[in-house]
Amino acid sequence: MNARHRNLQAALARFCALVVFLSLVVGPGHKIISAQPQPLKMSQRDIVIELDPEWISVRVGGYYPLRMKIQNRGPDCELRVVTTDRDQHSGSHRSPTVEKRISLTQNATANLTLLIPIVSQDAFGHLQVYKDGRRLDQISYIYQGEYLTNDRSKSLLSIAVSRPNFNSYSAFALGQARSSTYGTSFESDFENILPASAPDTWMAYTGVDVITIDALSFESRLSATQRDELLRWVRTGGNLLIYDVNRLPGGNKDLDKAIKWDSIAATTDQWSSTAAVLNIPTVPMRGSSIFNQGVKGELQFRSMMFGQVVAIQKNPFNQSSEYWSRIFNALGRQSHSWVRRHGFSPRIESPDFLEFVIGGIRVIPTWGFIVLITLFSILIGPVNYYVLSRKNKIGQLLWTTPVIALLTSLALFGYSSIANGTSSRVRLRSVTMLDQKSQTAVSMTRAAMFSGVTPRNGLRFEPFSAVYPIWQERDAFEVGHVDWTDAQVLTGSFHPGNTRSQFLITTPRTERGRIQIGEVAQNRLPITNGLEWGIKNILVRTKDGEYFAGADLEAGQKLALEPAAASSIEEFKQLIAAQQVTAPILGPRPMNSSMPHHYMSVRSSADFSSSLLESYMNWFARDLDRPEMGLENESYVAVLSEPPKLDIGLNTYKTFEELHVLYGFY
Repeated sequence: MNARHRNLQAALARFCALVVFLSLVVGPGHKIISAQPQPLKMSQRDIVIELDPEWISVRVGGYYPLRMKIQNRGPDCELRVVTTDRDQHSGSHRSPTVEKRISLTQNATANLTLLIPIVSQDAFGHLQVYKDGRRLDQISYIYQGEYLTNDRSKSLLSIAVSRPNFNSYSAFALGQARSSTYGTSFESDFENILPASAPDTWMAYTGVDVITIDALSFESRLSATQRDELLRWVRTGGNLLIYDVNRLPGGNKDLDKAIKWDSIAATTDQWSSTAAVLNIPTVPMRGSSIFNQGVKGELQFRSMMFGQVVAIQKNPFNQSSEYWSRIFNALGRQSHSWVRRHGFSPRIESPDFLEFVIGGIRVIPTWGFIVLITLFSILIGPVNYYVLSRKNKIGQLLWTTPVIALLTSLALFGYSSIANGTSSRVRLRSVTMLDQKSQTAVSMTRAAMFSGVTPRNGLRFEPFSAVYPIWQERDAFEVGHVDWTDAQVLTGSFHPGNTRSQFLITTPRTERGRIQIGEVAQNRLPITNGLEWGIKNILVRTKDGEYFAGADLEAGQKLALEPAAASSIEEFKQLIAAQQVTAPILGPRPMNSSMPHHYMSVRSSADFSSSLLESYMNWFARDLDRPEMGLENESYVAVLSEPPKLDIGLNTYKTFEELHVLYGFY
């Protein structure tokens, strides 16, 4: 017994020593770096699903992608893939129901990315699959999102064949988070995926701030579709870091060929050692004096529409946390912060909601309803009783009371319809960047909507449009549904009837229309409007740096522009400045005191004037003629007389106070 007891003691001592050793090696707050996990495989009734759960947290806004491969080993069938709120939360803690229906023939395989909009304070859900109307109980997955933390948190996605060492980046991110009053950094804010599993839609990247990929993977390991969608994300404002570049751009023809710079006009002329997203200067991060100290000559930047590509000679994951700090400082605070790029978070209320409302709309006609309710109370009570008692017909109260109530309800409905109407009214403000060389366009639109009656089919957006709701004070997501079967259809509290709604919509698309710009002759610049929209005013800068201006050019018409005098440029700037967003006379509403304290940091830093959309509007209105910030050569800016193919989810509507600016490159 003594020998057995000593053996047990020795085994226990070895186990304790192993635990202590692992705790010292791994350290608190760190996880053991393991090999890339395998997809989660589930099957039932001839349906096999391989779900790839690896993705970063989507804390501030965007879409969370559930990526899966579905195989049908049985006869033809209809599948409904749906995510529901896991715990059946209520109010702002409830996640939307998201679904997509697909048809699979026998032995067919389909790749599906189910995009879940992160629009509520919680981001949890339950994935379920239905085959021909019957639920497959053995195919189930609980996904757990992350809570909104602070404005300093950054999401970084790595695309590489092997998981990099995130230790230096984690130390940098933790240091940034500690400098904020609220919150901290989490390991779920960075993740690695294999090049083969990279999404085939740019929408999957909408919640990401920065993406890193090695040059070899970008050039040869991504498919053409994966690479095009990744670059489409860059065009909408993303930051792509390509590292292990053998020869910095200018000498690296393979990288330039993979990006297809030769077919892109909406970019700076060449790679540069300083970052600037097409005339919008970067704002260095707080606490760093020289943005490129220690990395000068190792980083090269080049803009691509609203975003930028960064080429890095070294592998940043093998460098120190200070190296990451210098990289992010070079990018600028606006570029790598989701809330600063967009100006708000769709997960909480926005303090700027009242700055962009449709004038003349009273959501609740208070006094009218008070008068009608008062008349109803008098009529259904004292008057009704008095009249019937005089006629000795008190028994008729049983049917006169509900009749009067019905008539009053119809009167209230009619008053509401007359006061605000049943149609939809929209206020739009957009900036569209057009690359005529690559026939691509990206529109950023802020849309304020009001419908007297809830649209019967909801809001129907294109599947490639990123739609972010902007919630007003003391309001948030309650219940809603997103159907991706044929399009992106939003119903529920996204846009209820008789309620103000706002959205920021980012839409990249193909655009073959163009403004034909000829050569200067006799001090005139001939242009032809080959677009579908009329032009109020236009300002063009030629390849020689000369400015020409003109006005009132309808679709299909020609015009000879004259040299732009200082007065012409000032008139153009004032046309845009006159329509700056301002808060109505109602003034701001008080802050919601029930908001969790760790949301306050995001809310306090949310300022729509700092968004990419408003940054360009401010540049057009203030700095367009500054020598160091003027238009690029062979580019133009125009104020349009109608919306340029904007995707706002409604087929019929009336517009009020709209402003549409086109920034084009030829």
